[in-house]
Order: sequence, then C-alpha cells, then structure tokens
Amino acid sequence: MAAFRSVRFLASVNSYFRASNCSFLQRISPLNCVQERSFVKDRPEIPKAPTTPFVKFITENRNDILNNNPKLKTVEVTKIASGMWKNLDESDKQKYRNQYKEELRSFQENTDPELLKARTDLIREKRNKLKKRRARLAHREELRELKKPKSPMKPFFMFVENRPKSDSTSNHLDHIRAVAAEWNSLSPEQKQPYFDKSAQLRREYEELLLDWEDRMVQDGNLKLVRKSTLDKVGIRLDKPKARKKKAAKRKPAKKATSAAKKKKTSAKKTKSAAKTTAKKSTADNESS
Repeated sequence: MAAFRSVRFLASVNSYFRASNCSFLQRISPLNCVQERSFVKDRPEIPKAPTTPFVKFITENRNDILNNNPKLKTVEVTKIASGMWKNLDESDKQKYRNQYKEELRSFQENTDPELLKARTDLIREKRNKLKKRRARLAHREELRELKKPKSPMKPFFMFVENRPKSDSTSNHLDHIRAVAAEWNSLSPEQKQPYFDKSAQLRREYEELLLDWEDRMVQDGNLKLVRKSTLDKVGIRLDKPKARKKKAAKRKPAKKATSAAKKKKTSAKKTKSAAKTTAKKSTADNESS
C-alpha cells in the first residue's frame, strides 16, 4: 500500500511540473518551478447563467434525499433525483421550464453582450479541454491494455521516492519544496548514483519498448509505434489528406422569361421605327 501511494504521489508530482511552463534546467531544479508557476489568469468575471430545470429540481430535493439516506454519494443522489424527475407530472415540469425561460430572458437582457460572448468562449474552452482529456485517458487506457512498458523515473523523482514524507511537512507541496532544496544541496558526486540508475533503467526500457513495438507492427497497430522504429522496418504511414475547401458555386443567372423577351423586342422595334421616321423627315426637308 505504501509503495502504491509513493508511485501515485510521484505521478502527481511529475504531472504538476509538466503542467507548469518550466524549462529543462528548471525541471532539474523543481523548486524554481514551484516558485515561478502562476495560477492567476486574466479573465473577466463571468456572470452565472440561471440554473436549468433539472439541476434546480435536484438542488431542491437533495436535502430530502440525504435526510432519508445520509451515506449516499453524489452520483447516487443524482440517480434518485433523476428517477423522481422522470415520474414528475408534466404540469410540474412545465412550471420549472417556464421559470427557467423567464430567468434566462432577464439574464440575456440585463447582461453585457461582451460578457455573454466571454461566457460562450469559456464554455467552448472547457468543452475542448474535457474532450482532449477524455482522448488522453482513452489513449492511456489503450496503452495499458496493450501492456506498453512504463518509462523509468528521472533521477530527481528516484531521490523523492527515497525521501518519505515527514510529519513536519503538512502537504505534498511543502514536501516537494523540502526535497527539492535537499536535492539542490547535493554535490554532483552525490547525485551521480541516481543518474547512473536512471540511465540503466532507460536502457532496459528501450529494449522492452522495441520488443513491444515489434508486436504492435505485427498486430497492425502502427499508430502506436514511433516513427524512428517504422523507418527502420521500412514502413511509411500515409499522412491524412487535408480537406480542400469547396469553392463557392456561382449561382446561375435566372433565365429571362418569355414576357421579358417580348418587351425587349418590342422596345427595339419602336426604337428602329423612330429612327426610320426621323430619317424620312430629314430627307423630305432637304428635298423641299
């Protein structure tokens, strides 16, 4: 159990430093990463939209459900509330919907359009992040099922694993700072065993990874194999073709109707008749 906790802790530490915009030298000295990381983002204060009918129904009945079953989790409470919502009369549901429509209309009328646009952009950003996160988790689960070898720990994290959390450090962040300060105080000779161990594990990992990639090539899972390995085997993946933008089709000009054609021909005839009469009158005047 203790080993599982330490591995889980190291994974959280690794993801913590990867999330921060730290250079390679800063990752070797993680204390700088902790100090320089900024959590504040320049974002306007987004107003909250009115609650949807179903969510409002859950919040109103949540306490009653928990009073009857205090040990229920949030997911279980939501399931019970959703069942209650399904069995609710349509007239009662309509009351929630009408109230939501009124609140939404007043919210849209009384809120600045720029804030509404910022709210829409924020929702889109959150959805994109959630979509990417789900894709990463699905990819990670696929690699776990295919038993891909795990990459070895870096020297610093091997040092962290050998330094259990003390009672003086209240949380993980304080523990990281304390261990990072201790790591920075070590001499290169004292750090060298950790670098040697990491290099040895890296060589073993590369051998296991090559064997795993050979199996993936045989099974046809080429997208999971590195490009360098495919080049050695002589396999080249086709790049996905970029979609060509369809040129906007020009709308054909509407064909002139028969009535319009008749008008044009009659106008031409009248013009030609007027010209001939004018010529005749000029010729008569000259002769006289």
